[in-house]
Amino acid sequence: MVIFRRIEDADWPYIEKIEEEVYVPSLGEELVVLQSKYLASPATCLVAVEESEELAGYCLAYPLDACTVPALNSQTKLGGSVERGNIFIHDLAISAKYQGRGLGAELFAKLCRLIREQGFSSITLVAVQEGPKFWHKLGFTPHSELVADIKEYGVGAQFMVRNIV
Repeated sequence: MVIFRRIEDADWPYIEKIEEEVYVPSLGEELVVLQSKYLASPATCLVAVEESEELAGYCLAYPLDACTVPALNSQTKLGGSVERGNIFIHDLAISAKYQGRGLGAELFAKLCRLIREQGFSSITLVAVQEGPKFWHKLGFTPHSELVADIKEYGVGAQFMVRNIV
């Protein structure tokens, strides 16, 4: 059984390990960058923990204007005036050991319940690597107007949007 909970300080070495394992080196980010995403919205940043208490995956999500794409490896600044309608999923990553079990979809479903309760109406993200297929299955559609802003995310990256219902 998997438990989904908020990120705790002791989780960061495991989050960093999963991030290094899952993403190609050009998409890797410094720990301080990942932590800045968490600090922008701790209530919408989660981990998936296995019965063995091993961290199986994580999600970093925070409020961001719907048509904004953050620069890769850039810290999120706190205290900006952001419309509460949209949340940006910076990372949703599952350790290779736990992939193929539906944990990514479960973690996303948990995030959706949380952000719906908080009044968000849409979700945006940049899907990288094999991500576009996964996110499309979860109801996301490409938003082609921001293609120029995502080149640093690599070939095949897509800016995607989904309304929360």
